[in-house]
Amino acid sequence: MKKLVKILVLLPLLFGTAKMGAQVTIGADAAPKPFSVLELVSQYKTNTHGGLRLPQMTTVQRDALGDFTSVTDAYGLMIYNTTVNCVEYWNSKKWVSLCTGTVDITLTGDCATDHLFDAGGSDACTFTPEDNSPCVMSSGAAYQVYLTAGSVYATLVVNELTAAFTLTFAPNSSSNSRIAVVRVVNCCSSEYQDFPFYQKGAECPTGVSAFTLGTSPASAMLCGDNGTVIAWVDNPDAGIDYVWEYGGAIVHTGTYMQITYPGKYTVYAGLLGCELTPSQSITVTKGGGGSSNNAPTLSATTVTPKTLTLNKDATASLSTEIKPIGANPSVTWTTGNANIATVDAAGIVTGIAAGKVVITAKTINGYSATCTVTVTANKIGEASPSLSEGDVRVYPNPTSGLLTITCYRHCGLDPQFPDNDEIADISTSLNDRNDIHNVEIFDVYDRNVSRLTSYIAHPISIDISHLPTGVYFVRITTENGTVTRKVIKK
Repeated sequence: MKKLVKILVLLPLLFGTAKMGAQVTIGADAAPKPFSVLELVSQYKTNTHGGLRLPQMTTVQRDALGDFTSVTDAYGLMIYNTTVNCVEYWNSKKWVSLCTGTVDITLTGDCATDHLFDAGGSDACTFTPEDNSPCVMSSGAAYQVYLTAGSVYATLVVNELTAAFTLTFAPNSSSNSRIAVVRVVNCCSSEYQDFPFYQKGAECPTGVSAFTLGTSPASAMLCGDNGTVIAWVDNPDAGIDYVWEYGGAIVHTGTYMQITYPGKYTVYAGLLGCELTPSQSITVTKGGGGSSNNAPTLSATTVTPKTLTLNKDATASLSTEIKPIGANPSVTWTTGNANIATVDAAGIVTGIAAGKVVITAKTINGYSATCTVTVTANKIGEASPSLSEGDVRVYPNPTSGLLTITCYRHCGLDPQFPDNDEIADISTSLNDRNDIHNVEIFDVYDRNVSRLTSYIAHPISIDISHLPTGVYFVRITTENGTVTRKVIKK
Protein backbone atom coordinates (compact mmCIF):
# COMPACT_ATOMS: atom_id res chain seq x y z
CA MET A 1 0.00 0.00 0.00
CA LYS A 2 2.86 2.37 0.86
CA LYS A 3 4.54 1.69 -2.50
CA LEU A 4 1.32 2.58 -4.35
CA VAL A 5 1.07 5.86 -2.43
CA LYS A 6 4.68 6.67 -3.39
CA ILE A 7 3.85 6.13 -7.06
CA LEU A 8 0.88 8.46 -6.83
CA VAL A 9 2.99 11.10 -5.08
CA LEU A 10 5.59 11.01 -7.87
CA LEU A 11 3.08 11.76 -10.63
CA PRO A 12 3.03 15.56 -10.05
CA LEU A 13 6.83 15.60 -10.27
CA LEU A 14 6.71 13.88 -13.68
CA PHE A 15 4.37 16.50 -15.09
CA GLY A 16 6.14 19.53 -13.62
CA THR A 17 3.89 22.26 -12.35
CA ALA A 18 0.88 21.05 -14.31
CA LYS A 19 -2.31 21.05 -12.31
CA MET A 20 -3.63 17.65 -11.28
CA GLY A 21 -6.72 18.19 -13.37
CA ALA A 22 -4.84 19.43 -16.44
CA GLN A 23 -4.41 17.61 -19.73
CA VAL A 24 -0.83 16.81 -20.74
CA THR A 25 0.91 16.07 -24.04
CA ILE A 26 4.37 14.47 -24.05
CA GLY A 27 6.48 14.34 -27.22
CA ALA A 28 4.92 17.26 -29.08
CA ASP A 29 4.23 20.95 -28.61
CA ALA A 30 0.51 20.55 -29.10
CA ALA A 31 -2.59 20.47 -26.99
CA PRO A 32 -3.96 17.00 -26.22
CA LYS A 33 -7.21 15.85 -27.73
CA PRO A 34 -10.30 16.86 -25.76
CA PHE A 35 -10.85 13.28 -24.66
CA SER A 36 -7.23 12.69 -23.54
CA VAL A 37 -5.83 13.27 -20.06
CA LEU A 38 -2.36 12.06 -21.08
CA GLU A 39 -1.25 11.95 -24.71
CA LEU A 40 2.08 10.49 -25.89
CA VAL A 41 3.26 11.47 -29.38
CA SER A 42 6.06 9.92 -31.47
CA GLN A 43 7.86 12.37 -33.77
CA TYR A 44 9.55 10.33 -36.51
CA LYS A 45 10.51 13.45 -38.47
CA THR A 46 12.66 14.69 -35.60
CA ASN A 47 13.76 11.17 -34.64
CA THR A 48 11.92 11.50 -31.35
CA HIS A 49 9.85 8.37 -31.23
CA GLY A 50 9.19 5.33 -29.09
CA GLY A 51 6.53 3.63 -27.08
CA LEU A 52 5.16 3.52 -23.55
CA ARG A 53 7.28 1.25 -21.37
CA LEU A 54 5.29 -0.16 -18.46
CA PRO A 55 6.93 -1.10 -15.15
CA GLN A 56 8.53 -4.54 -15.60
CA MET A 57 8.51 -7.04 -12.74
CA THR A 58 8.24 -10.71 -11.97
CA THR A 59 5.15 -12.39 -10.53
CA VAL A 60 6.81 -12.41 -7.09
CA GLN A 61 7.57 -8.70 -7.30
CA ARG A 62 4.03 -7.98 -8.51
CA ASP A 63 2.46 -9.84 -5.62
CA ALA A 64 4.73 -7.95 -3.22
CA LEU A 65 2.96 -4.72 -4.19
CA GLY A 66 0.10 -5.84 -1.97
CA ASP A 67 -3.59 -6.65 -2.14
CA PHE A 68 -5.54 -3.89 -3.90
CA THR A 69 -8.99 -5.42 -3.44
CA SER A 70 -10.19 -2.50 -1.31
CA VAL A 71 -8.14 0.17 -3.12
CA THR A 72 -10.42 1.56 -5.78
CA ASP A 73 -7.67 3.86 -7.08
CA ALA A 74 -5.69 0.77 -8.13
CA TYR A 75 -8.34 -0.47 -10.54
CA GLY A 76 -6.76 -0.67 -14.02
CA LEU A 77 -3.18 -0.61 -12.71
CA MET A 78 -0.94 -2.13 -15.43
CA ILE A 79 2.46 -3.82 -15.41
CA TYR A 80 4.52 -6.02 -17.71
CA ASN A 81 5.04 -9.41 -16.06
CA THR A 82 8.49 -10.73 -17.04
CA THR A 83 7.71 -14.17 -15.65
CA VAL A 84 5.01 -14.82 -18.26
CA ASN A 85 6.11 -12.09 -20.71
CA CYS A 86 2.73 -10.43 -20.87
CA VAL A 87 0.90 -7.25 -19.92
CA GLU A 88 -1.33 -7.62 -16.86
CA TYR A 89 -3.87 -5.32 -15.20
CA TRP A 90 -5.69 -5.25 -11.87
CA ASN A 91 -9.46 -5.66 -12.32
CA SER A 92 -10.39 -4.93 -8.67
CA LYS A 93 -10.18 -8.61 -7.70
CA LYS A 94 -7.05 -10.07 -9.31
CA TRP A 95 -4.37 -9.59 -11.91
CA VAL A 96 -5.61 -10.38 -15.42
CA SER A 97 -3.28 -11.35 -18.26
CA LEU A 98 -3.88 -9.90 -21.72
CA CYS A 99 -2.20 -12.95 -23.24
CA THR A 100 -4.03 -15.91 -21.73
CA GLY A 101 -7.48 -14.58 -20.88
CA THR A 102 -9.43 -13.02 -18.05
CA VAL A 103 -9.26 -15.76 -15.43
CA ASP A 104 -6.53 -17.39 -13.38
CA ILE A 105 -7.04 -21.13 -13.96
CA THR A 106 -4.41 -23.69 -13.08
CA LEU A 107 -3.96 -27.18 -14.50
CA THR A 108 -3.23 -30.25 -12.41
CA GLY A 109 -2.43 -33.73 -13.63
CA ASP A 110 0.31 -36.01 -14.88
CA CYS A 111 1.86 -33.34 -17.13
CA ALA A 112 0.74 -30.18 -15.38
CA THR A 113 4.20 -28.61 -15.38
CA ASP A 114 5.35 -29.89 -18.79
CA HIS A 115 3.65 -28.45 -21.84
CA LEU A 116 6.33 -29.70 -24.29
CA PHE A 117 5.58 -32.81 -26.36
CA ASP A 118 7.99 -35.04 -28.29
CA ALA A 119 8.08 -34.96 -32.11
CA GLY A 120 7.16 -38.64 -32.35
CA GLY A 121 3.61 -38.05 -31.15
CA SER A 122 3.72 -40.79 -28.49
CA ASP A 123 3.02 -38.47 -25.54
CA ALA A 124 -0.46 -38.25 -24.02
CA CYS A 125 -1.06 -35.89 -21.10
CA THR A 126 -4.19 -35.45 -18.98
CA PHE A 127 -4.99 -32.16 -17.23
CA THR A 128 -7.74 -31.04 -14.85
CA PRO A 129 -8.58 -27.30 -14.68
CA GLU A 130 -9.04 -25.60 -11.30
CA ASP A 131 -9.93 -22.02 -10.47
CA ASN A 132 -9.60 -19.96 -7.32
CA SER A 133 -12.35 -19.85 -6.14
CA PRO A 134 -13.57 -23.15 -7.65
CA CYS A 135 -16.56 -23.03 -9.98
CA VAL A 136 -19.47 -25.19 -8.79
CA MET A 137 -22.46 -25.68 -11.10
CA SER A 138 -25.83 -27.13 -10.11
CA SER A 139 -25.83 -29.13 -13.34
CA GLY A 140 -23.31 -29.70 -16.09
CA ALA A 141 -19.57 -29.25 -16.15
CA ALA A 142 -17.97 -26.31 -14.40
CA TYR A 143 -15.62 -25.71 -17.33
CA GLN A 144 -15.81 -25.88 -21.09
CA VAL A 145 -12.63 -27.02 -22.83
CA TYR A 146 -11.85 -26.84 -26.55
CA LEU A 147 -9.02 -26.30 -29.04
CA THR A 148 -8.60 -22.83 -30.54
CA ALA A 149 -5.47 -23.69 -32.57
CA GLY A 150 -3.73 -26.85 -33.75
CA SER A 151 -6.76 -29.03 -34.47
CA VAL A 152 -5.12 -30.31 -37.68
CA TYR A 153 -2.43 -32.23 -35.78
CA ALA A 154 -3.58 -32.24 -32.12
CA THR A 155 -6.42 -34.28 -30.61
CA LEU A 156 -8.35 -33.21 -27.51
CA VAL A 157 -10.56 -35.61 -25.49
CA VAL A 158 -12.61 -33.99 -22.68
CA ASN A 159 -14.37 -35.65 -19.73
CA GLU A 160 -17.79 -34.01 -19.78
CA LEU A 161 -18.27 -34.49 -16.03
CA THR A 162 -14.92 -33.37 -14.58
CA ALA A 163 -13.68 -31.27 -17.56
CA ALA A 164 -10.37 -33.15 -17.37
CA PHE A 165 -8.86 -33.31 -20.84
CA THR A 166 -6.25 -35.42 -22.61
CA LEU A 167 -4.13 -33.87 -25.35
CA THR A 168 -2.12 -35.80 -27.94
CA PHE A 169 -0.08 -34.70 -30.94
CA ALA A 170 0.29 -36.57 -34.23
CA PRO A 171 3.90 -37.29 -35.28
CA ASN A 172 5.62 -34.12 -36.47
CA SER A 173 7.08 -34.58 -39.95
CA SER A 174 8.63 -31.11 -39.87
CA SER A 175 11.76 -29.84 -38.15
CA ASN A 176 9.72 -26.87 -36.91
CA SER A 177 7.97 -26.94 -33.54
CA ARG A 178 4.14 -26.78 -33.46
CA ILE A 179 1.68 -25.23 -31.05
CA ALA A 180 -1.81 -26.19 -29.92
CA VAL A 181 -3.88 -23.80 -27.80
CA VAL A 182 -6.50 -25.14 -25.38
CA ARG A 183 -9.09 -22.67 -24.09
CA VAL A 184 -10.70 -23.35 -20.69
CA VAL A 185 -13.87 -21.36 -19.94
CA ASN A 186 -15.14 -20.89 -16.40
CA CYS A 187 -18.89 -21.52 -16.72
CA CYS A 188 -19.59 -19.64 -13.46
CA SER A 189 -18.04 -16.34 -14.57
CA SER A 190 -17.82 -16.85 -18.37
CA GLU A 191 -14.14 -15.92 -18.08
CA TYR A 192 -11.52 -17.96 -19.90
CA GLN A 193 -7.84 -18.76 -20.04
CA ASP A 194 -5.75 -20.05 -22.96
CA PHE A 195 -3.05 -22.67 -22.46
CA PRO A 196 -0.38 -23.13 -25.15
CA PHE A 197 1.15 -26.59 -25.66
CA TYR A 198 4.21 -27.14 -27.83
CA GLN A 199 5.50 -30.08 -29.83
CA LYS A 200 9.17 -30.42 -30.70
CA GLY A 201 10.28 -30.55 -34.32
CA ALA A 202 11.70 -33.77 -35.76
CA GLU A 203 15.45 -34.14 -36.13
CA CYS A 204 16.87 -33.45 -39.59
CA PRO A 205 18.90 -36.17 -41.34
CA THR A 206 22.64 -35.63 -41.34
CA GLY A 207 25.20 -36.14 -44.09
CA VAL A 208 22.85 -35.18 -46.93
CA SER A 209 24.66 -33.86 -50.00
CA ALA A 210 24.15 -30.32 -51.18
CA PHE A 211 21.73 -30.17 -54.10
CA THR A 212 20.56 -27.86 -56.85
CA LEU A 213 17.27 -27.44 -58.72
CA GLY A 214 16.62 -27.55 -62.42
CA THR A 215 13.60 -26.33 -64.36
CA SER A 216 12.14 -26.78 -67.79
CA PRO A 217 11.84 -24.25 -69.28
CA ALA A 218 14.97 -22.71 -67.76
CA SER A 219 13.10 -19.41 -67.31
CA ALA A 220 10.62 -21.14 -64.94
CA MET A 221 7.82 -19.20 -66.63
CA LEU A 222 4.30 -20.54 -67.07
CA CYS A 223 2.83 -19.97 -70.51
CA GLY A 224 -0.77 -18.82 -70.18
CA ASP A 225 -3.37 -20.23 -67.81
CA ASN A 226 -2.61 -23.89 -68.52
CA GLY A 227 1.18 -23.76 -68.61
CA THR A 228 3.43 -26.16 -66.71
CA VAL A 229 6.92 -25.82 -65.31
CA ILE A 230 8.80 -29.02 -64.54
CA ALA A 231 11.23 -28.70 -61.62
CA TRP A 232 13.55 -31.36 -60.24
CA VAL A 233 16.39 -32.03 -57.85
CA ASP A 234 19.50 -32.34 -60.02
CA ASN A 235 21.62 -34.53 -57.74
CA PRO A 236 19.39 -36.22 -55.11
CA ASP A 237 20.68 -38.59 -52.43
CA ALA A 238 19.15 -42.05 -52.39
CA GLY A 239 16.66 -42.62 -49.57
CA ILE A 240 16.14 -38.91 -48.82
CA ASP A 241 12.71 -37.27 -49.07
CA TYR A 242 12.76 -33.89 -50.77
CA VAL A 243 9.95 -31.72 -49.40
CA TRP A 244 8.47 -28.94 -51.55
CA GLU A 245 6.97 -26.01 -49.63
CA TYR A 246 4.70 -23.31 -51.03
CA GLY A 247 3.10 -20.62 -48.91
CA GLY A 248 4.09 -22.34 -45.65
CA ALA A 249 2.49 -25.68 -46.59
CA ILE A 250 3.93 -28.93 -47.95
CA VAL A 251 2.67 -29.32 -51.52
CA HIS A 252 4.80 -32.24 -52.69
CA THR A 253 7.41 -34.79 -51.60
CA GLY A 254 9.84 -36.25 -54.13
CA THR A 255 12.66 -35.37 -56.51
CA TYR A 256 10.36 -33.95 -59.18
CA MET A 257 7.32 -31.70 -59.35
CA GLN A 258 5.03 -30.39 -62.07
CA ILE A 259 4.17 -26.79 -61.17
CA THR A 260 1.09 -25.06 -62.54
CA TYR A 261 0.80 -22.08 -60.18
CA PRO A 262 3.20 -19.11 -59.97
CA GLY A 263 5.06 -18.27 -56.77
CA LYS A 264 8.09 -19.24 -54.70
CA TYR A 265 8.74 -22.93 -54.06
CA THR A 266 11.33 -24.01 -51.48
CA VAL A 267 12.77 -27.54 -51.37
CA TYR A 268 14.13 -29.04 -48.14
CA ALA A 269 16.21 -32.23 -47.83
CA GLY A 270 14.65 -34.65 -45.36
CA LEU A 271 12.04 -32.58 -43.54
CA LEU A 272 10.25 -29.27 -43.86
CA GLY A 273 12.46 -26.56 -42.42
CA CYS A 274 15.69 -28.60 -42.41
CA GLU A 275 18.71 -26.41 -43.10
CA LEU A 276 21.58 -28.78 -42.19
CA THR A 277 21.76 -29.10 -45.96
CA PRO A 278 20.81 -25.65 -47.30
CA SER A 279 17.36 -25.50 -48.87
CA GLN A 280 16.93 -24.34 -52.46
CA SER A 281 14.18 -22.16 -53.94
CA ILE A 282 12.77 -21.35 -57.34
CA THR A 283 10.31 -18.64 -58.28
CA VAL A 284 7.82 -19.56 -60.97
CA THR A 285 6.36 -16.66 -62.91
CA LYS A 286 3.42 -16.42 -65.25
CA GLY A 287 3.84 -15.12 -68.77
CA GLY A 288 1.41 -14.33 -71.53
CA GLY A 289 0.43 -16.61 -74.36
CA GLY A 290 -2.17 -19.18 -75.09
CA SER A 291 -3.20 -22.28 -73.26
CA SER A 292 -0.48 -24.60 -74.54
CA ASN A 293 2.18 -25.81 -72.14
CA ASN A 294 5.65 -24.39 -72.57
CA ALA A 295 7.24 -27.25 -70.60
CA PRO A 296 6.25 -30.69 -71.91
CA THR A 297 5.17 -33.12 -69.22
CA LEU A 298 6.99 -36.45 -69.16
CA SER A 299 4.57 -39.07 -70.41
CA ALA A 300 6.64 -42.13 -71.35
CA THR A 301 10.09 -43.60 -71.91
CA THR A 302 11.36 -46.54 -73.93
CA VAL A 303 14.60 -48.53 -73.75
CA THR A 304 16.42 -49.79 -76.83
CA PRO A 305 17.01 -52.64 -77.36
CA LYS A 306 14.15 -54.41 -75.59
CA THR A 307 16.18 -57.60 -75.25
CA LEU A 308 19.90 -58.17 -75.23
CA THR A 309 22.13 -61.25 -75.24
CA LEU A 310 25.51 -60.60 -73.70
CA ASN A 311 28.53 -62.76 -73.03
CA LYS A 312 30.14 -62.84 -69.63
CA ASP A 313 32.55 -59.88 -69.19
CA ALA A 314 31.22 -58.22 -72.36
CA THR A 315 29.56 -54.79 -72.39
CA ALA A 316 26.71 -53.22 -74.33
CA SER A 317 25.03 -49.83 -74.35
CA LEU A 318 21.32 -49.21 -73.72
CA SER A 319 19.60 -46.01 -74.75
CA THR A 320 16.32 -44.32 -73.86
CA GLU A 321 13.78 -42.24 -75.70
CA ILE A 322 11.77 -39.75 -73.65
CA LYS A 323 8.33 -38.64 -74.81
CA PRO A 324 7.37 -35.98 -75.64
CA ILE A 325 10.44 -34.33 -77.16
CA GLY A 326 11.59 -31.45 -74.95
CA ALA A 327 10.82 -33.10 -71.61
CA ASN A 328 13.62 -33.63 -69.09
CA PRO A 329 15.68 -36.59 -70.43
CA SER A 330 17.25 -37.61 -67.09
CA VAL A 331 16.84 -41.29 -66.17
CA THR A 332 18.14 -43.55 -63.41
CA TRP A 333 19.42 -46.99 -64.41
CA THR A 334 19.05 -49.99 -62.09
CA THR A 335 19.69 -53.72 -62.40
CA GLY A 336 17.46 -56.45 -61.03
CA ASN A 337 20.46 -58.57 -60.05
CA ALA A 338 23.98 -57.16 -59.94
CA ASN A 339 25.36 -60.72 -59.70
CA ILE A 340 24.24 -61.35 -63.31
CA ALA A 341 24.71 -57.94 -64.95
CA THR A 342 25.48 -54.40 -63.84
CA VAL A 343 24.53 -51.09 -65.40
CA ASP A 344 26.13 -47.68 -64.91
CA ALA A 345 24.66 -44.17 -64.99
CA ALA A 346 25.19 -43.96 -68.77
CA GLY A 347 23.27 -47.19 -69.50
CA ILE A 348 26.36 -49.37 -70.13
CA VAL A 349 25.57 -53.00 -69.22
CA THR A 350 28.32 -55.45 -68.20
CA GLY A 351 27.77 -59.22 -68.08
CA ILE A 352 28.87 -60.76 -64.78
CA ALA A 353 27.58 -64.33 -64.76
CA ALA A 354 25.26 -66.57 -66.79
CA GLY A 355 21.59 -65.84 -66.24
CA LYS A 356 18.76 -63.48 -67.09
CA VAL A 357 18.16 -60.06 -65.53
CA VAL A 358 15.94 -57.02 -66.12
CA ILE A 359 17.59 -53.60 -66.52
CA THR A 360 15.27 -50.64 -65.74
CA ALA A 361 15.43 -46.99 -66.77
CA LYS A 362 13.27 -44.67 -64.62
CA THR A 363 12.44 -41.02 -65.33
CA ILE A 364 12.32 -38.32 -62.67
CA ASN A 365 8.53 -38.54 -62.46
CA GLY A 366 8.31 -42.31 -62.18
CA TYR A 367 7.85 -43.61 -65.74
CA SER A 368 10.02 -46.62 -66.49
CA ALA A 369 11.00 -49.01 -69.26
CA THR A 370 13.04 -52.22 -69.24
CA CYS A 371 15.44 -54.36 -71.22
CA THR A 372 15.74 -58.09 -70.57
CA VAL A 373 19.39 -59.08 -70.62
CA THR A 374 20.55 -62.69 -71.04
CA VAL A 375 24.15 -63.31 -70.05
CA THR A 376 25.75 -66.43 -71.54
CA ALA A 377 28.87 -68.21 -70.27
CA ASN A 378 31.84 -68.57 -72.62
CA LYS A 379 32.49 -71.94 -74.27
CA ILE A 380 35.51 -73.76 -72.92
CA GLY A 381 38.64 -72.53 -74.66
CA GLU A 382 36.72 -69.88 -76.63
CA ALA A 383 36.94 -66.17 -75.98
CA SER A 384 33.83 -64.00 -76.00
CA PRO A 385 33.36 -62.09 -79.27
CA SER A 386 33.26 -58.36 -78.67
CA LEU A 387 32.88 -55.33 -80.86
CA SER A 388 35.83 -52.94 -81.17
CA GLU A 389 36.20 -49.54 -82.82
CA GLY A 390 37.90 -51.13 -85.84
CA ASP A 391 34.93 -53.39 -86.57
CA VAL A 392 32.65 -50.55 -87.73
CA ARG A 393 33.22 -47.94 -90.42
CA VAL A 394 31.21 -44.69 -90.73
CA TYR A 395 31.94 -42.65 -93.88
CA PRO A 396 32.31 -40.18 -95.51
CA ASN A 397 33.28 -37.94 -92.58
CA PRO A 398 32.75 -34.98 -92.77
CA THR A 399 29.56 -35.30 -94.81
CA SER A 400 27.03 -32.91 -96.27
CA GLY A 401 24.15 -35.36 -96.18
CA LEU A 402 24.65 -39.12 -96.70
CA LEU A 403 26.32 -41.39 -94.12
CA THR A 404 27.29 -45.00 -94.81
CA ILE A 405 27.80 -47.54 -92.00
CA THR A 406 29.51 -50.88 -92.52
CA CYS A 407 30.12 -53.54 -89.87
CA TYR A 408 32.97 -56.09 -90.21
CA ARG A 409 34.22 -58.38 -87.44
CA HIS A 410 31.42 -60.09 -85.48
CA CYS A 411 28.93 -58.83 -88.07
CA GLY A 412 29.34 -61.74 -90.50
CA LEU A 413 32.04 -60.24 -92.75
CA ASP A 414 35.66 -60.98 -93.47
CA PRO A 415 37.65 -59.96 -90.38
CA GLN A 416 40.24 -58.20 -92.55
CA PHE A 417 39.46 -54.49 -92.71
CA PRO A 418 39.94 -52.97 -96.23
CA ASP A 419 43.11 -51.02 -96.75
CA ASN A 420 41.48 -48.16 -98.63
CA ASP A 421 38.51 -45.88 -98.06
CA GLU A 422 36.59 -47.23 -101.01
CA ILE A 423 34.34 -49.88 -99.47
CA ALA A 424 32.94 -52.48 -101.87
CA ASP A 425 29.26 -53.34 -101.87
CA ILE A 426 29.22 -56.31 -99.54
CA SER A 427 25.52 -56.32 -98.68
CA THR A 428 24.91 -59.65 -100.47
CA SER A 429 26.74 -61.63 -97.82
CA LEU A 430 24.52 -60.14 -95.09
CA ASN A 431 21.07 -60.47 -96.61
CA ASP A 432 20.13 -63.24 -94.18
CA ARG A 433 21.57 -61.53 -91.09
CA ASN A 434 20.23 -59.06 -88.54
CA ASP A 435 23.43 -58.07 -86.75
CA ILE A 436 22.86 -54.35 -86.13
CA HIS A 437 20.08 -53.67 -83.64
CA ASN A 438 19.90 -49.93 -84.05
CA VAL A 439 21.71 -46.78 -85.10
CA GLU A 440 21.19 -43.57 -83.13
CA ILE A 441 22.46 -40.05 -83.77
CA PHE A 442 22.92 -37.57 -80.90
CA ASP A 443 23.84 -33.89 -80.91
CA VAL A 444 26.41 -32.35 -78.55
CA TYR A 445 23.68 -31.87 -75.92
CA ASP A 446 23.04 -35.64 -75.90
CA ARG A 447 19.67 -35.19 -77.56
CA ASN A 448 18.56 -38.05 -79.80
CA VAL A 449 17.96 -36.52 -83.24
CA SER A 450 17.60 -39.72 -85.27
CA ARG A 451 16.97 -43.42 -84.66
CA LEU A 452 16.90 -46.36 -87.09
CA THR A 453 16.35 -50.00 -86.06
CA SER A 454 16.35 -53.62 -87.27
CA TYR A 455 18.79 -53.57 -90.17
CA ILE A 456 19.14 -56.65 -92.38
CA ALA A 457 21.47 -55.51 -95.15
CA HIS A 458 24.89 -53.86 -95.10
CA PRO A 459 26.16 -51.23 -95.74
CA ILE A 460 23.58 -48.88 -94.19
CA SER A 461 22.92 -45.45 -95.67
CA ILE A 462 21.46 -42.62 -93.57
CA ASP A 463 20.53 -39.18 -94.90
CA ILE A 464 21.34 -36.43 -92.37
CA SER A 465 21.07 -33.52 -94.78
CA HIS A 466 18.15 -32.15 -92.74
CA LEU A 467 20.31 -31.72 -89.65
CA PRO A 468 21.99 -28.37 -88.86
CA THR A 469 25.72 -28.00 -89.41
CA GLY A 470 27.72 -29.22 -86.43
CA VAL A 471 29.17 -32.19 -84.54
CA TYR A 472 27.10 -35.34 -83.98
CA PHE A 473 27.70 -38.77 -82.45
CA VAL A 474 26.55 -41.97 -84.15
CA ARG A 475 25.93 -44.90 -81.82
CA ILE A 476 25.79 -48.35 -83.45
CA THR A 477 24.49 -51.26 -81.35
CA THR A 478 24.99 -54.91 -82.36
CA GLU A 479 24.55 -58.21 -80.56
CA ASN A 480 28.21 -58.04 -79.60
CA GLY A 481 28.40 -54.51 -78.27
CA THR A 482 28.17 -50.84 -79.10
CA VAL A 483 30.51 -48.34 -80.69
CA THR A 484 30.13 -44.58 -81.03
CA ARG A 485 31.66 -42.45 -83.78
CA LYS A 486 31.91 -38.68 -84.05
CA VAL A 487 30.61 -37.23 -87.31
CA ILE A 488 30.86 -33.70 -88.66
CA LYS A 489 27.88 -32.40 -90.64
CA LYS A 490 29.03 -29.76 -93.15
